[in-house]
Amino acid sequence: MVNRKGGVFIKNRNVVTIIFPSLFMTIITIISFSNMLNFNVIEFKGSFILSLILLFPLLFLLQGIISAVNNTNVLLALGISTLDFIILMMVYLNDSASIYILIYLVFGLIGYIITKSIIKIKISKKIK
Repeated sequence: MVNRKGGVFIKNRNVVTIIFPSLFMTIITIISFSNMLNFNVIEFKGSFILSLILLFPLLFLLQGIISAVNNTNVLLALGISTLDFIILMMVYLNDSASIYILIYLVFGLIGYIITKSIIKIKISKKIK
């Protein structure tokens, strides 16, 4: 973030880092539940469950990695994505999907911590 004359402005790449998982999750969920692609019921359930289990955690993991690389506030980024998932869960899913929130946060934090560690190791090797 850049602070100019008392105001706070976020760099464009940080905005993208913060909102990209939310956009993908929202688009995938709306397409799945509105049946825009004319899936039959079995294909719909399979593709959306696959998104819940594989794609959404991958999005959080990538968000953690990109947050570390761009020095973006990881709590803000993961918080907005989590809030988006909670809203999607309340509208389209039931309360049993709330367990995924913890899983997604863990994936995001793992991506952030591992990437930050790698960056610190590379920096310390350059100094020596």
